[in-house]
Amino acid sequence: MAVINLTLIESEIELIPGIPKYITIESNVPTNIFYTLDGTDPTEDSNLVLGEIFLPTIFESVTFK
Repeated sequence: MAVINLTLIESEIELIPGIPKYITIESNVPTNIFYTLDGTDPTEDSNLVLGEIFLPTIFESVTFK
C-alpha cells in the first residue's frame, strides 16, 4: 500500500493574526486533491487544488479528501 503525504503550506500573509490568506497543498505522489470551503465532504465534483487556495473568512472551514 502506498503512503500519500499531504503537506499544507500557509502563506506568510495573514487575513488576521494567525489566519493565513491562502494555503498551498503538496503531495509526494501525483494525485488529484479535491476540497470544499463550506465544511461538506469533497467529491469529484468539488473544487480541484490547482495552486493556492484562498481562505475567504475565518468562519468557513476547509475539508480535504
